[in-house]
Amino acid sequence: MVTPTESQLIDYFERSVHVAEMPISTFHCAGKIILSEHVHKKGFKVVLTGEGADEVFAGYAYFLVDYLRSIDNASRLLGIPLPTEEELTLLLKEREARGFPQDHISLGKFSFDDAVFGRDLLGGIWFHRFWAAQCVTVDIFTADVLMRHGPQDHTIIIAEGFLADSRLKMVNRVWHPLDSALYTDCHSHLPNWGLNILGDRAEMANSIEGRPPFLDHCLSEYAQQLPPSMKLFPRCIVQDGRTSWEFTEKFVVREAVKPFVTEEVFNRRKVQYNSPIAHHVTENGSTKYFSSLQKYLKGRVSQEAVEKLGWANWIYIGELLSDYLQSPATPADGGLDKRARLLLIVVSFIILQEQFNIPTFTL
Repeated sequence: MVTPTESQLIDYFERSVHVAEMPISTFHCAGKIILSEHVHKKGFKVVLTGEGADEVFAGYAYFLVDYLRSIDNASRLLGIPLPTEEELTLLLKEREARGFPQDHISLGKFSFDDAVFGRDLLGGIWFHRFWAAQCVTVDIFTADVLMRHGPQDHTIIIAEGFLADSRLKMVNRVWHPLDSALYTDCHSHLPNWGLNILGDRAEMANSIEGRPPFLDHCLSEYAQQLPPSMKLFPRCIVQDGRTSWEFTEKFVVREAVKPFVTEEVFNRRKVQYNSPIAHHVTENGSTKYFSSLQKYLKGRVSQEAVEKLGWANWIYIGELLSDYLQSPATPADGGLDKRARLLLIVVSFIILQEQFNIPTFTL
């Protein structure tokens, strides 16, 4: 087991940006590089990895809202007890009312009922709306850039990137909404994030070949034929005369390995990966002392470096930095403060400009 410190993750961040060749808002890639370095030092050249399991078998928490959008008729034919249409509607409303339980990657505000047109392009699913929230907010750009190119609706941009035939199947509900969400994930987030900065690039940075068995084409093609409820399995709970529903992610994967794992492992729920960043210590609402991350951002995000990019709005970014340094937050889900995520994006662009000699942007 490798247990990196906050300082180690920060030390590896610049290398992770160079390896990824893209802006990064988390320390996920840095952590994966540390892990692959450890494996390399142990003399291994090839490892089996888990990428693809969540994307193919509906492991992420945000898949549930799209599962609840429609009855799973294929599973009903198999005799699996399912919520009624009325129960699905109620469960969806309750789930959306509770808010999103895990969010360690978004940069801007989002909700379950915004970006309606972009969601309608894919049959009303929500998955791509969540990933659109990873994009930088318009505030980060200068007024001249926005005047020339205008603000963009990233949910629409993502939706328009898929094949027209696939979009038609989503809109006409030829595919169940969960299948639409899984398709969307496997053609956006998985190749551009999961298999990129968390996969090949982070592994090959230390000459490690990662092989993801869950993405074996025979297995993934088989998984595509499974009904939604074999991935997100519904279980009816009756207690004190009241009925409720629980949903188990990656159900068919759990069943496949049940004879070989402990009950604790079999029943373990999916949780998000959080980098071990120190909790901020504040006094009367202000920072008592800077954390390693705050010190790094303070030293890296300067007016000169930001303005050299040519497109970035220093007034907004400078205020964001000052605000984060003075009153950092520690989200309940263990993720990074959103301001820190956006500042890491800014630092990423600064690093890329320095390491690849990118000229200052001009209109």
